Amino acid sequence: MSTKKSTRNGTAAKLERAAVKRALAAFDVRSIVASPAPGFRHRLWSVEKQLADYSFEVGFIYSPQGVELARIKGTERGVQLTAAHKVLARGGIITHNHPDGSFISWVDVVQAHELDVAELRVVQGSNPAQVVSITRPKGGWKYEACVEYMQRQQSLIGAQFKGPDLPGLDPEANQVLQAEALRQANARLGELMPGFLRELGIPFTHTVLQEPTLEV
Repeated sequence: MSTKKSTRNGTAAKLERAAVKRALAAFDVRSIVASPAPGFRHRLWSVEKQLADYSFEVGFIYSPQGVELARIKGTERGVQLTAAHKVLARGGIITHNHPDGSFISWVDVVQAHELDVAELRVVQGSNPAQVVSITRPKGGWKYEACVEYMQRQQSLIGAQFKGPDLPGLDPEANQVLQAEALRQANARLGELMPGFLRELGIPFTHTVLQEPTLEV
């Protein structure tokens, strides 16, 4: 990648980040309206349908029975759970969106183990929108084994896509190269994640987001 092209890509990335920050600043998490229809899965679908359109991450926490407990306004980089959020989420259901359309992340998987959730869902902001769902294995989450496995895989993949650090390149262009290397590593990790989930014995589904049948 030439210095000129790196600078051009860096400028475009800055403009995109600025647009996301403006949208995020104007966003009120209370503006998301859940369906009044009976049945948790229909309410969940109505929320996730809206999450699929955002250029930044937003999270929802539900009790195991489907009662909404919290809404979390994230950033373009993720959703941060506070200590209070983690207490609410323990044993429950978490959903959030990945605006870049990426698969469930290793951080998501580890957090599912940490919080002993019944289900963790990722809405992929793609066309059509899709949902990745992982659920608690019958034998329960194996936190230590998961962390060790994921760290090992992340290290192996990171080594393959380590970005160059070129002294003769200006800092902005170097930053673009490093960001691209990280994007490629994360993309590869996402491609391999279904296999990782199977190896860890974690049940998962990957389906198109569609309206469920109304409960009566």
